[in-house]
Amino acid sequence: NREKVMEYINRLDNFDGPDIAKIAASDANGLYEEALTIYIKFGKKSKGDEQVGHHVAAVEVLVDKIKDLERAKEFSERVNIKDVWSKLAKAQLE
Repeated sequence: NREKVMEYINRLDNFDGPDIAKIAASDANGLYEEALTIYIKFGKKSKGDEQVGHHVAAVEVLVDKIKDLERAKEFSERVNIKDVWSKLAKAQLE
């Protein structure tokens, strides 16, 4: 049940977000919005390289799975991280 999954993601904090997000974003599961939400949530809670990694993973979900370059652009503007912009630029050139 997708609604329950999203509810748990938003309500709970003590879980291994990046690992769950990878599983959610797999083609077998197709829970792309849920994976995006997890990466954004954990990106807000982290700092430094860990934060960059979560934000890059989030933009990868937007570009590679959801295939929404406009949302990816808006996300890139919001976080304003070089690696995120690079991923978006590469996707726009493909």
